[in-house]
Formats: sequence, C-alpha cells, structure tokens
Amino acid sequence: MSKNPVYDMLGEKSKSDNRKIQIALAIPGSELLDFKREILEKIDFEDRTFINREANLEKLMENSKTEELAQSIYAAGLINHVYLQKKENDTYRILSGFRRSIAIKKGFDSIENFSIQGQVVIIPTDVSKNDLEKISIHENLHREDLKLSELAFKIYRDSAINKKTFDEIAAEYSVSTGYVKRLKAAVNYDKELIDILNEVGIKRAELLNRIIKLLRSEHTVSEILELYKDYTAKGLEEEIKDLKSKEEKPKYEIKQSKKGATIKLNQALTGEQQQKLEEFLKNL
Repeated sequence: MSKNPVYDMLGEKSKSDNRKIQIALAIPGSELLDFKREILEKIDFEDRTFINREANLEKLMENSKTEELAQSIYAAGLINHVYLQKKENDTYRILSGFRRSIAIKKGFDSIENFSIQGQVVIIPTDVSKNDLEKISIHENLHREDLKLSELAFKIYRDSAINKKTFDEIAAEYSVSTGYVKRLKAAVNYDKELIDILNEVGIKRAELLNRIIKLLRSEHTVSEILELYKDYTAKGLEEEIKDLKSKEEKPKYEIKQSKKGATIKLNQALTGEQQQKLEEFLKNL
C-alpha cells in the first residue's frame, strides 16, 4: 500500500487520531467544533503545561517547516484534530496539536486568503489533569520528535498512579505492549543513558542498558556509552551474546530456602568427584 504524501508532508499519523478523539469526547462537556480564527486567537501559546516540545512560538513561527505545514493545511485541510482546554480567563491551553496550531497562525499571518477546513476538540475547564494527560500521552506516543525521557516518566506515572498493566496502557494508546514496557523501564536507566534517549531511540536504549549492567564493574557508564552508542540494534544484540558467553560461571551455586537447600553444578563431574559428592551427602 502506498503512503499518502499529504500525511508524510504533515508529519502526523492520523490513524492514531481516531482513538485519541474517542478518549477526548468521552469526557463530559467536550465539544467538537470547526476550527475558526476566533478560536485560534484565544489560544495561550505560552501555556506549556502539556507541551513537550523545546521550541517555543517565536522559534516555530520562523521555522521554514512551519511555513510548509501551513501551506499543506491550506491545500489539504487539517488531517488531525487540535485538542484544547478552556481556561478560567476565557482562553485555551493546547493539549495536543501545538505545531499544527502554530502553522495555522502562520497561515493567517502570512498567506493571502488563508482559510482552514478542520476541527478542534474543546475540553471543559474542570477536568482532572490525569484525564488531560491521556490525550497528551496519546499524542506523544505517536510523534517521532518527542522527548522520550519526559514521555517515559508520564507512562511510568500513569501506570503507577492508576495501577494499569502494560497491556491496558498499550491498548489505550494504540501501541505495542513491548514499547510501553521499554518506556516504563527507561525511568530507571542511568542519567547518562536517559540524556541520550532521543538520540539512540527506546529499543537501542534498552540494549545499551543491558550492556551497561554487564560491564559496569569494569567501566564507567560514560565509557560504555561512548563505545557502544553508535551500534545498530542488531550489533548491540550480538555484542550482548558475546559478552554473556565470556562471563565465567562459578563451579557451583547454593540457594537456601525455608524448605531446604539446592546445589547447582555448572560443570560435569568426573567419576571420582561424583563418588565423593555422594559420600558427602550421605554423611549430612
């Protein structure tokens, strides 16, 4: 199946919007409205409560990609909805669609006869932050330029506070269970690894964390990352296998429990060794 070039140009994954709009409209008092200029003019772009992007309004207004997105929205309409919440002072904060909203503002400011075909979801003022973050997390899970460290902490908090399983979170946000597990685990990574999550991606970060555990006694985390951070996922998997094969296992392991003790031998015994062991066990 060929990709829709308009979707590629917009840099959005509209298939995820269906689930997100269900979450939003399930909130009592939510409205689905045509995105008019009057709504745009009430948006408080300085309110970044649910915005994970580092770039602000001024930087994005000057970005050439914002101009391209504005042209695309003018030509093809708004593919994905913008999600706003009413504030006490009759303005709106953005829950989802920060870049899209700025592109629309850019369009009205710089494109002659600019108009927009698209809708906006308005969430009421008195909605819990937890419910609002469901929309924000869903948006971020399907963005390719997200800040993974912040998203990892949001997933961790959603799981811990609401006692959700990995499968429940994955179903709620339309992603794989494995992806959710990796995100939640990332909260406990070493700071040096968390700092480069966006650079290496969540899958390679998981593999790098496994290498750190294998080599921590011999090298610092910074040294390990400097050596391995540019490896591909496949290369890291091969390195992990190689490192594990070189680990020296003890000749035997003893595990104590309330019911007794278990002795595990990690090498074959000679006939003489087996005889001595049997004699020892008989005399216990």
